[in-house]
Amino acid sequence: MASRLASQLGGTTLSKWLVRRAWRQKPDHGRARCYYAYHLSMRRGPYAAWRWMHHTDEPSEESDRTLKADWYALLGQLAAMLRDFDAADRWIQRARDVAPSHPWIDVCGSAALECEDLYEESLNAARRALELQPWYCPALQRAGHLLTLLGRDAEAVQLLTDALKHVESCHLACQLHAIHFELGQYEQALAILERCMILAPLAERPFRRWWAAQRSDVAYHLGDHDGAIRYARQVGHGFHEHIASRLDGGVAFSARSRILPVGFVRQHQMTCGPATLSAISRYWTRPANHVEIAEDICYNGTPAHSERTWAETHGWLVREFTVTESSAVALVDRGVPFTLTTIDPANAHLQAVIGYDERRATLWIRDPFQRHKKEAIAATLLEHYGAFGPRGMALVPVSERARLEGLDLPDAPLWDLLHELNGALIAHQRETAAMIHSRMRATADRQRLTFMARLHLAQYDDNRVEQLAAVEQLLELSPADPCLELRRLIIMRDFACRDERIAVYARLCGKRDVATIFLQQYAQELRADARWHGKAIALLTRAIRRSPYDAGNYRILADVLWDQRRFEEAFELYRFAMCLDDKNEAFADSYFRAARWFKRTEEA
Repeated sequence: MASRLASQLGGTTLSKWLVRRAWRQKPDHGRARCYYAYHLSMRRGPYAAWRWMHHTDEPSEESDRTLKADWYALLGQLAAMLRDFDAADRWIQRARDVAPSHPWIDVCGSAALECEDLYEESLNAARRALELQPWYCPALQRAGHLLTLLGRDAEAVQLLTDALKHVESCHLACQLHAIHFELGQYEQALAILERCMILAPLAERPFRRWWAAQRSDVAYHLGDHDGAIRYARQVGHGFHEHIASRLDGGVAFSARSRILPVGFVRQHQMTCGPATLSAISRYWTRPANHVEIAEDICYNGTPAHSERTWAETHGWLVREFTVTESSAVALVDRGVPFTLTTIDPANAHLQAVIGYDERRATLWIRDPFQRHKKEAIAATLLEHYGAFGPRGMALVPVSERARLEGLDLPDAPLWDLLHELNGALIAHQRETAAMIHSRMRATADRQRLTFMARLHLAQYDDNRVEQLAAVEQLLELSPADPCLELRRLIIMRDFACRDERIAVYARLCGKRDVATIFLQQYAQELRADARWHGKAIALLTRAIRRSPYDAGNYRILADVLWDQRRFEEAFELYRFAMCLDDKNEAFADSYFRAARWFKRTEEA
């Protein structure tokens, strides 16, 4: 009870400490175990909590049926987070069998359905919890969140406004503030923000920094120049430190800013491309269903070539280009939002640039996974993703072609050639692709896109020597880029000795901010020598904690444990790897082989 109270009053760290203290003092207490399991899932991810719960005695039904139901429901939610939806359904149903009128079961069931991209069903589950217990805070939070995902913002505002008349919760107030801010209702956002702090008398430093950041942003949009600077300085670091410097640096307060009304379309698993294309289509009042787009062009991700081809074959005029601050401003001023491709190690993402603010030197981003639009420091964003452009794609209906006429978008002719080259490779027209690459070399021999074209040709040919040469050229332009470093290391498996590769991985993994994929690949290298299995497991445990939904972490850990003859643990990991990346045939094959060893092929 003390932990729950501290959380609702803004004392998040205190709440967590109280949970840990209760469990350590009474590890056999059923409620202490339930709360600790939930705390573990938040701190170390779903797999760590799953394993802990399966190695701990569940609460006894005799003491409190709802405790047993809580335990089963949380297991169901954890299974869903790992995308094992069959297991999730079984655990949620077991919880209902034990305590059919317990609202927490429907809260966990709602979270599980959201993981499955079933948002309407998830909302219905949250509403069932509210029917069982009106004004139940976890169910209110879930219902408000899901209403915004479904585009029913007015309903979400009404629900949370009514809830705050009955429930004193800083979390509900923060949620309502975020919706008001997203809708541009800054006066209402300010009022509810002030109430947030009143409802959080135990507010700790992270909460106070968050509040100051929000207060600065609201003040800025209300025209309170001094207040925006003052609150931004209270944050003291990061994004708002930059904002304070910009606002206090003499740039005219009347400098231009604009945000285009591009709505939110929630992506499903690996459908950021189709969701972003759908959002831009709606902006132009030419709705396109994101699921239908995904069926046309998406399979475990969406290649850039497929995005452009879909647009051009559906009546859009398309221009690809290298995104710069000036090109972003020019397009937004003409009322043209555009897609932005960001590439990180082992991950790429598509979102839309929908606005800019010259005084703050920022771009506004519509991310298909995050309900609320994001603001990013333009120079930092573009520099971070500069190794691959970053690539932008502007698309307008053919009838609106005048909006793109006369715009000199950076590197547009080279992006057109790269698109043609990729199309030729998809059609297995190798000679045509080679001629296009020659044209690129003739016009821009030392340009990034020309090197990328060389890499694509080498990948098509499976020519490791050429791939390495192309990556080395790209690294000359972006020496510190982790994506290129990763590609180089993977290619080096065919050339460099193992000790050399391990030395490079050891150096990279010694950094605090190392990308998780390097931990994973380092463990893969160490797997070959049983003497290093302990270190490999430690690396993968760290990787899973940082990236709990990366299927590769589970697959490689399963391989190591299988080598150690820890078959049961490995089998479970093979299943989670397959569930997290169900389009990867190698993961499905590994799981089926393990199931066959256990004579459990029907389950697989």
